[in-house]
Amino acid sequence: MIIWCCYCQTYIGEKPPLVDYSLSHSICQNCKSSGVFKDRDAFKNIELIRDFFNDLLEKAESFEELDTESIRYKGKTLGIKPLDIFYGIVQPAMWEIGRLTQENKLTVAKEHMFTSFAQRLLIQLSKDIKNHSLSLESCPILIIPAPDNVHTIGVQALGLDIVSKGYACRTIYPGIPDEELKSLILELRPEVVCLSVAVKSHFDSAINLSKALHLQGSSAKIIVGGPFIHEHEELKVAPNLLTFNNMNSFYDFLREKTNVKKAS
Repeated sequence: MIIWCCYCQTYIGEKPPLVDYSLSHSICQNCKSSGVFKDRDAFKNIELIRDFFNDLLEKAESFEELDTESIRYKGKTLGIKPLDIFYGIVQPAMWEIGRLTQENKLTVAKEHMFTSFAQRLLIQLSKDIKNHSLSLESCPILIIPAPDNVHTIGVQALGLDIVSKGYACRTIYPGIPDEELKSLILELRPEVVCLSVAVKSHFDSAINLSKALHLQGSSAKIIVGGPFIHEHEELKVAPNLLTFNNMNSFYDFLREKTNVKKAS
């Protein structure tokens, strides 16, 4: 399930059942600390966000043309931060549309139309994101799709989010062959590699990569992200390979378990 803070309209992350992409509500740590949770009327906000999500999904399923500017404006009027529109509204809709396509309930054409819309929207949303001027001489974070993964929207969004938080990163897409990826990591020596996966062969590539890097003495942490990662128990035993259910856990990991620092 997709969890939103009903007080400040912030996307929090996911909770089980992870294959359920419906929206639910909770309260973020900032709102707990400020005491605003005493305002019971705030629960109405989640209904507005849920309507936003359902309306977007309905339009995608009906072949209706989606206007990026109106979606961006709608998010602003609801007080939703730019990338929260993507992570908490558009990305879950993409997962749901992908599921419906796999079940032959939607055409591939509709899925591709929505993907094109999401790509255009991400470009629009990037205009609202504070971008830091960062040196790429020594980037501790590398973001890249798994070899043969043609889906690049996730890595683009993650790159924007990481940079907006003040961290230096390199985002490379589309993916590159397994051996080239291993050589690139050994050459650049990032502390963290964010690897975007979508299908079983991508998970196999992630596991093989982590084992190959471990044998080469690399201590790079491989963070695997994408749909259905919770279904792959084999990820838990691969060396230096991690998964997270939400962005907050990922950033907690950067702060507490790595030497990655924000760019000055």
